[in-house]
Amino acid sequence: MRDSRQLTATEEVKRSGLTERMRAARQKDVVVLQGYNTLRSKHPGDVVIALEGDDDPIFYKTCIRNIDSSFKWVPLVCRGKDNVLALRELLLRNTDEDASRTYYMVDKDYDHLKGHIPGPNLYCTPGYSIENLLVTSSVFEELLVGEYKCAVGEDEITELKAMFEERLNEFFDAIKLANRALHYCRVKGVRSGSVDNRIKQYVSVTLDAVISNYEKDDLERLIGLPEGADIFDCNDTATKFGELDPADDWRGKFTLFFFVELLAQLQEDRCSSEPVKFKERRKITFNPKSSIVRVLSSMIDPPSCLSAFIARIAA
Repeated sequence: MRDSRQLTATEEVKRSGLTERMRAARQKDVVVLQGYNTLRSKHPGDVVIALEGDDDPIFYKTCIRNIDSSFKWVPLVCRGKDNVLALRELLLRNTDEDASRTYYMVDKDYDHLKGHIPGPNLYCTPGYSIENLLVTSSVFEELLVGEYKCAVGEDEITELKAMFEERLNEFFDAIKLANRALHYCRVKGVRSGSVDNRIKQYVSVTLDAVISNYEKDDLERLIGLPEGADIFDCNDTATKFGELDPADDWRGKFTLFFFVELLAQLQEDRCSSEPVKFKERRKITFNPKSSIVRVLSSMIDPPSCLSAFIARIAA
């Protein structure tokens, strides 16, 4: 009989792996706290808002300026949702730190607040992420008029909007399996690898059709789905996933990729000597692959929940 104090090789590996993950988590906490302390030392009296990624300051600066141009704040990019939430927990536990002028903004994703307690200092997007707010029919129409030089009221705009809606629905069909697998991992707590947002090799986007180029076996590379995980065996996640709205609740970075690809091809068509989707050639300088988040953020109405959050913390 094996001594309970002895570990099998497998148990030893698991314990070692857990120890490494705990050590890595502590190191991340130290790094994010150091970044906060450095920023706070330079802006002792300012409002600090902790954000997930590099595009967030661009999006929120633009939206908040439209909500209240007098509200001043400083962004802190924490490199991930976990780090934003970890910083919030660290400051809440630190009685010596006056965190009353520190706020936090995270994407809803598929895992929402990941078990963290909601509070007046924490804002969460109404849909999956900020990117979901940028890809809409109204934004597309504004781009057609402002950047692609289409005349207001022309049939050309109606036809192009219908094309956009058709391609978008095709994209949702093409990317459904990847979203379903990612949702499965987040809801069931399956530890997955990193998500590949460069999905051009997995989904083909043209002005005439959107086609899926990946199979179930490709999900390990696309969304980091662990080997052996079967997303088709769990009916409870399938039901929950089926209740989600693709435009609002599926991974926004995937949808933004589709939008950029479609806009880039429309640019080429508009500038070509013999356009297919446009009635005539026009010279345009708009580059969909440059500063797209800033451009699109200026064209949306900030969500009402964000307006309410800013109104409260700016009071």
